[in-house]
Amino acid sequence: MWFLVPLLASLPVRAADTWDLARSLRADGASAMVAAESRDGYIDLVENLAAAATKGDVPAWLSKDAEGLGYVLVVKADRMELRPASTATRGNGVLVMRLGELPAEVMIAAPHAFDDIRTGEIASDIFESAPIRGLFVATNRRDMRPGTDGAHEDGSALQLATEAFAMSLPSPWFIQLHGYGPGTTQAGAVISGGASGTPRAMLERAADVLSTALGGADIRTSRDVPALAALTNVQGAWLRGKGRFIHVELGFDVRETMSRHPVTCRMLATGLVAMAEAYRDVGLAPDPTLPTPIGGTDLASVALP
Repeated sequence: MWFLVPLLASLPVRAADTWDLARSLRADGASAMVAAESRDGYIDLVENLAAAATKGDVPAWLSKDAEGLGYVLVVKADRMELRPASTATRGNGVLVMRLGELPAEVMIAAPHAFDDIRTGEIASDIFESAPIRGLFVATNRRDMRPGTDGAHEDGSALQLATEAFAMSLPSPWFIQLHGYGPGTTQAGAVISGGASGTPRAMLERAADVLSTALGGADIRTSRDVPALAALTNVQGAWLRGKGRFIHVELGFDVRETMSRHPVTCRMLATGLVAMAEAYRDVGLAPDPTLPTPIGGTDLASVALP
């Protein structure tokens, strides 16, 4: 990404508040799962928080509900933060919601914030850079033991928050940031819809938005890089017909560039919100040419249409 240096070298690096919070709560071996007996309550809580966020007014009783489930709700001037507050919830991530009316309902998530290096701070920078409704940042590490990978668990806080947002917000968009290492592809990043059926035209537009933010970088869709199609991501599968899902896999060099130069995050954030606003009234019927989840299949061998 050397071609970006002359343009960006003089721009300041901005602190990422939510990322700092997630790091302070980091608990590597903690479960990403919400306790079975608390899952309905967690969904109800996030639904109520989302409804309050759109109105710009957070009732005091929501703090009591959060406390009863093992979380603390912190309300600030323009946002609220749902933080884990007990040993049982420590791995359930930080959930932030911006208050007030917004041009579109966009949620950003970094499910592997401490494994896919830089994705946590990039997601936080994106949230800070545009009127984005929600941000979820993991507070644990994936694959340390069963139940620690929120992107692949039906009962994870990430999955339950996704369900709550999809049920309570109009025309929601869900953007997940992930990362891959050298040797996977020569592309700078790969955009996919997982099993959600997000129309290919939208995936290609998202790729263009990211490429523009990065000064013309080579951004491909999973049609070209099927190994990163994200077909086993449970949020993508659940959102089929319920919300738009964009799975963004960032190469290491791109992550380094975005981390050092927040202007790229600002450009991407602005483009994503504009895209969501432009497609707000488009129906949610899945693209029939895109694949559904493929159980037990080596994704590297899947040829997408």
